[in-house]
Amino acid sequence: MAWWRRSGPDLSEFTREGLLHQETVGGTITYRHYRAPGRSSSWAKELRRWTVILTQRRFTVLGPHGPVVDVPWTDRRFATLDIGLDGEKLLIVVDVSAFSADASGRVEVRARCADSAALLGMVRSLQRHVS
Repeated sequence: MAWWRRSGPDLSEFTREGLLHQETVGGTITYRHYRAPGRSSSWAKELRRWTVILTQRRFTVLGPHGPVVDVPWTDRRFATLDIGLDGEKLLIVVDVSAFSADASGRVEVRARCADSAALLGMVRSLQRHVS
């Protein structure tokens, strides 16, 4: 059984940072031209569940094996994220090389949030406000 079904992620660290939004969602993760130590794929798509978290300090998407995205609003790498909508899903496209020197390619996270458009608005507002 996955960690978020047993007890959910430990939110104490995020609460200390000023938790603004937390939602456990389902969706997919797509790897395109992905290369990293121990894994490579020209294209792969997997079903996943994760927790989307917004704090006053950062934007985080926690997966079952750790964070898929974990970027402070003030980090210059935040600008490399392409965050938008794909239909009713929140879409986060990550250029992996911006976050890891030994990896390349692209990761696309599609999350079925309760209100993806409102969440996207919150992300954009926080990015402008904090940057």
